[in-house]
Amino acid sequence: MVRLEEKAKVQELDNGISIESLPTTRSDGKPITMELRRVSDGSIHPVPTSMVMQKLKQRLENGRQAWIAPDAPYTPPRHKRMFPCPLMPEHPDHEKYQELGYAPCERIEGFSTQQAVSDHVRLKHKYFWVDMQKLQDKEQQNTRDEAIVRGMAAAMKPKQPHRKKQAAK
Repeated sequence: MVRLEEKAKVQELDNGISIESLPTTRSDGKPITMELRRVSDGSIHPVPTSMVMQKLKQRLENGRQAWIAPDAPYTPPRHKRMFPCPLMPEHPDHEKYQELGYAPCERIEGFSTQQAVSDHVRLKHKYFWVDMQKLQDKEQQNTRDEAIVRGMAAAMKPKQPHRKKQAAK
């Protein structure tokens, strides 16, 4: 790994850094990498020096830089929503699922989206996923049946004739 200060000329931009000249390969032909911090989650990733300028030009939806130097001042996003796996102790229904015999999830932190939770459960907790799909299918069938019964009851209900409004004299 190459530190930013060692191999590059660094100049300040609006809220990040820019690199002017970087070597891209070592004498043995392997690419040189340097670490950059992803602003969205704070994680540090090795990036080939040939891609550093491209990464530093990337922006988030709010206009902030997507990548910064690992030692640059960093404040994590304030309103990061975390969705726990249903089998994690933080989930409200965890005890119910544990009573049904499902082992707790060993993952340490939650997910940033519901889709990520769904994918995790589908891939890591296959039996739980299958059982939840069967339960959802059963609930959908019950909802459809109830709607059909309500529709039939409404159709069988006698209609009352409309009263004509009498004009005021």
